Amino acid sequence: MDITEAIKSRRAIRKFKDEALSNEHVKKIDEIIKNAVPLVAAIPTRFELINDSKLVNGTILKGIIGGYGRIKAPSCLLCIGEKQKHVRENIGFMGEQIVIELAKLGIGTCWVASGYDKEKSKQFLKKDREEISIVIVLGYPAEKDAIKISNAEINIKRRKELKEFVSKNSEGTNELTPMENSVLELCRLYPSAVNFQPVKVIINSDKMAIVSKPTAIIKKTKAHLIDGGIFSAHMYLALKYYGLDSTFTIENSDAISKLNLSKGTDYIVSFKQIKE
Repeated sequence: MDITEAIKSRRAIRKFKDEALSNEHVKKIDEIIKNAVPLVAAIPTRFELINDSKLVNGTILKGIIGGYGRIKAPSCLLCIGEKQKHVRENIGFMGEQIVIELAKLGIGTCWVASGYDKEKSKQFLKKDREEISIVIVLGYPAEKDAIKISNAEINIKRRKELKEFVSKNSEGTNELTPMENSVLELCRLYPSAVNFQPVKVIINSDKMAIVSKPTAIIKKTKAHLIDGGIFSAHMYLALKYYGLDSTFTIENSDAISKLNLSKGTDYIVSFKQIKE
């Protein structure tokens, strides 16, 4: 399974087999975590694998998660970073790279933004400035054939159309090129808090800016920043897959101001304009 197949088939798994991850998969997960590329390398960020179902379900998870009912998982990743600007974007960016690699291994995952016990989970922190921004539950899916390409059509139908979140202000035509369309089709399959899909893409003559605006429901948790990082991971991986320049930068305040963002919209990162 390549990156595009993993992105198209990935979906949130909330029912897992009562089976611990194999030693082989634990080793592979450690390697995947080490290879995850950060959005901001200077921010201390780590992903701690908890492969103990009693700790996961008795200490970390609250049990009832939103309107999805009770989730029990054999393992989870605690997404931990130092409290500072861009930490949530960094965690989303790195975490989604991990999630997609896990999908290739047949391991199901689900991002959990509010269904974990923040106080009890603090025991896993090692430094005063560390915080858990989000948790990723994982394990072998209980549903038959839970991770398969056949799910791609289901995922696509639940996502916004490109015209709903992409604006192009490049010189010449405002139509998306075939390659822009291919890359953004993979980006729009990103998971987001309560599936609100808050990310927008602004394409100008030389860059593609990723921005994210929260709804009232997710504003308090700042989950839209994690969503922005997750979307950016899809952009990064899609550009790499198609052999395009995947270089990204976080612009300074002057450059961001020129984007004329609406009130409450947060800038995430910029990628170079796609050149075919």
